[in-house]
Amino acid sequence: MEKVLLKWGLIDNLKTELKIPKQEFVSKLMSQVDISTIDIFGDMFDVFSSSKNVYKGTVSHNGFEIKKRRRFFDKQFSFATAKGDFQENEDILIINTVINGWNDLMFLFYGFALLFYIMFLFMIGSKDLSAFPIVFILFHAFLVFYVPFRMMKSSVKKIKYDLEREFHFIATK
Repeated sequence: MEKVLLKWGLIDNLKTELKIPKQEFVSKLMSQVDISTIDIFGDMFDVFSSSKNVYKGTVSHNGFEIKKRRRFFDKQFSFATAKGDFQENEDILIINTVINGWNDLMFLFYGFALLFYIMFLFMIGSKDLSAFPIVFILFHAFLVFYVPFRMMKSSVKKIKYDLEREFHFIATK
């Protein structure tokens, strides 16, 4: 499954090399991230937070798991989470990050949507109707399946770009 998600762009890898000590980078990253659990129901009240930090999640000396915090009127609806680990090689810090835009609840969403459209097409197909309702339903199904896919894919690209900039900013600050 992971190979398919990699091929479709719903999972991506980011390797960043910085000239900064691991301890210093981890402490700076901890100050940029609000400590919170990353789960499905934890995102509902993000917009009510008064924190100035852009990311939420957990950061330890071994690695991190972070996600962009939601804001009021934010056009970028982010699905992606980033998990990474730190490796120090002499004076270079290597950060290996896996960015995942796929959530396992999407199996449930796509399963119910597929079941709904199959049942609906069978109900319409049993009646003698014109082709317009069938074409409309197929177009609607295309949108229902394609729009969340594009949102997940764009959130992976966006958080990859943002994390790369954030890591370099932390290292130079």
